[in-house]
Amino acid sequence: MTAMVLNGLGFTGRTLHMYSEYFRNKPVDRLIGEGVLPEHINDDALGRCLDSLYEYGVSNLYQQLGEAVVTKLGLATEALHLDSTSFHYDGQATEDDEPRHIRIARGYSRDHRPELNQVILNLICENQSGIPVYMKPASGNSNDMEGFKQIVKAHIGSLKAAQASRYLVADAALYVKETIEDLDAQGQLFITRVPQTLKEAKALIKQAPTLMFTPISQGYEGVSYDSEYGGVKQKWLLIRSEQAYKREQHNLNKRMLKAGEQARKDFKLLGQQRFACAQDAQTALIKWQDKQAVCNVNAQVTEVAVYASAGRPKLGELPTRIEYQITGNLYTPLASRQSALEQLGLFIIATNDVSEGLDMASLLSSYKAQQNVEKGFRFLKAPTS
Repeated sequence: MTAMVLNGLGFTGRTLHMYSEYFRNKPVDRLIGEGVLPEHINDDALGRCLDSLYEYGVSNLYQQLGEAVVTKLGLATEALHLDSTSFHYDGQATEDDEPRHIRIARGYSRDHRPELNQVILNLICENQSGIPVYMKPASGNSNDMEGFKQIVKAHIGSLKAAQASRYLVADAALYVKETIEDLDAQGQLFITRVPQTLKEAKALIKQAPTLMFTPISQGYEGVSYDSEYGGVKQKWLLIRSEQAYKREQHNLNKRMLKAGEQARKDFKLLGQQRFACAQDAQTALIKWQDKQAVCNVNAQVTEVAVYASAGRPKLGELPTRIEYQITGNLYTPLASRQSALEQLGLFIIATNDVSEGLDMASLLSSYKAQQNVEKGFRFLKAPTS
């Protein structure tokens, strides 16, 4: 194992049988042990070591190593940051469903390679230096919400005891009712982003134009909100980001143009339909309007006379029946665009630390330190790693 650690400092990305070459000009007896020769560090020996690591449990071993490093450096761990990423895999998928094994399978690809199989890596870092203190691989098609839930159940207690960390910080995948209930029951404070798909989150964001935002730091302003989602008392912080607003404004223009074009096509198809009665036509119109996020329509239901034969009816000929058709003109209300603009650049951070000691600036700063984990992922995905 010592040989693999030394090798990882500068000779990564090579196959196991080349380790002997790496140690050819190194003082192996001093680095690893007396009597050890470079040819002893071969793929057979390394393979047996990897088998032993697997049997012991690589996640548990890494947790012990991470704790030792943090203790040695004397880092005061205020928070632990949890995140996940995917690594694409060029080999074949696996069908092994044994609980101890992970499955190599297709899933949501953060590498933007949906055609390749992948594996998932969950990573927890301490907040000061971004040193990883826990790693756990997962199947390529695993869901972040489920993965985070299992980590909270099995490992957060031991990590909290070892690191004396105050907060667990993660993205919106952590914010699941069952998970935040487990965290609160364990006495673990959390800071996480709230999914904007939640009904309560949507309602708060919709109120944004009427709320009094307070400047937090350069480019950020926020307002506090009390919540008890999942039966857990929390403090929500609704934040408006100037940078996110500019970015999302550009995307809003594209989304509205795309939605408007789709609405035009859909209304054209609706207008080509014939209905047996005016009520059916009105119902179809209401159903179409309910699906529109951008466009409204000045519409009317008109009668269409249907005759027995095609072409111009004869003088005095009566229609065989009356059908109904929808006509109208589409438009985009300025109020709809203004409402959408007022909801741009907004996101919500939640914490179960409802004490007065955690102000808005500290809460935002703790959440933004989540990028430490992302830096660790960039290192792990680098071609030389």
